[in-house]
Amino acid sequence: MIRFIRYILMLCCVAGFMSCGSDDSPSDPSMVRVVFRLYVPTTTAESRADADPTEDAETWESAINMDKLHIVLYTKNGTSIGGLENVALVATSAPNIYDVTGSVLVDKLNLKSGKFDGQIMIYANMDGVNETSNFNEGLVNSLTFTANSGKHTIPMWGLKQLNVSMKAGSQTNIGTINLLRAEAKIRVFLRSDMVENYELTNVKLSQANKQGYCLPQYQNIKGVSDVQALEHDAFAHFLSKDDGKLMDVDMTNKPIYVPEYENKVSSTNRTSKTDAAVIKLTLLDKRDNQTTSYTLPFVEYNANGAPTQTAMDIVRDHYYKFEVYKNDDGMLRVRLKVRQWYVVKHSDIQM
Repeated sequence: MIRFIRYILMLCCVAGFMSCGSDDSPSDPSMVRVVFRLYVPTTTAESRADADPTEDAETWESAINMDKLHIVLYTKNGTSIGGLENVALVATSAPNIYDVTGSVLVDKLNLKSGKFDGQIMIYANMDGVNETSNFNEGLVNSLTFTANSGKHTIPMWGLKQLNVSMKAGSQTNIGTINLLRAEAKIRVFLRSDMVENYELTNVKLSQANKQGYCLPQYQNIKGVSDVQALEHDAFAHFLSKDDGKLMDVDMTNKPIYVPEYENKVSSTNRTSKTDAAVIKLTLLDKRDNQTTSYTLPFVEYNANGAPTQTAMDIVRDHYYKFEVYKNDDGMLRVRLKVRQWYVVKHSDIQM
């Protein structure tokens, strides 16, 4: 049975987990206990639009399936040391923050002057992770997922470079590790002043990838200190298959979560404008019960709400919000906000 980690704990339980009690050492004296905090972003900031109040996230967007969680230690050059053992994952009072403990044999760490100089990586909600494989391009390209139109656990990845003291029989706190989602979120909705007279009765995304890579491209993440340090251009890792397209994904009155899609005509994965991503919608005028169909290209929109010639890729860990409205001229317009899903607002765990 899938074990979704979504417990709302009493604050006293969390405090007990985080406290420096007498049980800070691992049960096996040849091991070191590693403790840290996992942070899944829920707040968003504008990347191509005016400021807007923060929007609450769906709690399942931050869910972690314990059966598909891998925490792996590597040397600086990517050689696998192996996964943490005896992993415990505890949800806190915040639905996007988890406290984690695990242990590893000190003899595996090749300590220098009592310090471990390497990296730790989190693979959450992924199939096919081999904890003994080295971190390289082949491993990154082997980790893929298939789109899921229902509620599901989103593949997420994070890492942290370490140069910390570790000692057999003791505990080491490595702070916070941030996670990056592998999917994009897209939503189409009416502007508030349109709701009284209009209704979106049919909204679909056409042309998107059915599958995606769980991690960004290897060359963009090799040696990076934290996913927080990645720039927008370093996020994308497009998977292209001739038979791997999504067509007419229903997004009526709900957001959808999809793999990345290289939508720009200049991309190596597109041959013409015929496979450009578009949003098809039907607008009902409730005053006369008449419907009109529209097609919104997945492009940038100008200040007047009209589409430009600048296509946009669908990129992981971004939130695309199409706010639809009509001007006095009766033309359908769009205010598009592209918001980076990933913003850090947290404090490190104290143990």
